[in-house]
Amino acid sequence: MLPGELQATIQEAEQVAGCAIEVVPDATANEFDNLTLRVDDGVCSATIAYRGESISRCALLHEVPHVKRYWLNAVPILRPAARLRYEPEAQMVNDLIEHLIIIPEERRFVEAESNAHWSSVMANLAELPRVSFPSSQAEVDALQRSLVLQRAMMDIALPDLDNTLLYDRLRDENLFESSAAFIDRLRNMLDDKERALIFVSREFRYDVTAFCVGRFNVRANPKSFERSPLVQ
Repeated sequence: MLPGELQATIQEAEQVAGCAIEVVPDATANEFDNLTLRVDDGVCSATIAYRGESISRCALLHEVPHVKRYWLNAVPILRPAARLRYEPEAQMVNDLIEHLIIIPEERRFVEAESNAHWSSVMANLAELPRVSFPSSQAEVDALQRSLVLQRAMMDIALPDLDNTLLYDRLRDENLFESSAAFIDRLRNMLDDKERALIFVSREFRYDVTAFCVGRFNVRANPKSFERSPLVQ
């Protein structure tokens, strides 16, 4: 089911982490992004969940690069600095950076299936209600973040998808030029995820001190997941 290079990634990850990566059914799973990686008391575990009779090849090809980045390359993962606060915000920013890198990799192997999946996802995201008047600054900020996030996905990761409606909405909201500048800067820092996380967090007007970054250290003994402030 996996191309040779990704089979090699799985084998290396399992060998280094000392555990098998389990692929398990779960009726509550999403179509994509169902990877759980953990280190508890020095013991690694990894699960890829799927909904339905079997996992799609595209979903599996989407998760394997995450395993490589998080376990083998120790790429940072954005987390809230305090439990139960800013979890959705941290997840959104982290997922954005990961997807900008991983989706082009995924499309190398299953371009048509990947385009179909993400076209549906982006169509759902595009159905954003307009901000009513009067509206709070928080509502305006949330709308602007979502529109800029969508453009980043379209321009960097999904350039073959139709961006007409999104571009029209960005122009209506007077965000077209500023979002283009945001993407130009972000595109040039994707090789440095921590730098990209700081940039996006600040551009989205989040308090960067509310976040930390975690890294899996699965090559150490004992294995661990170590946290540090996003901004030192």
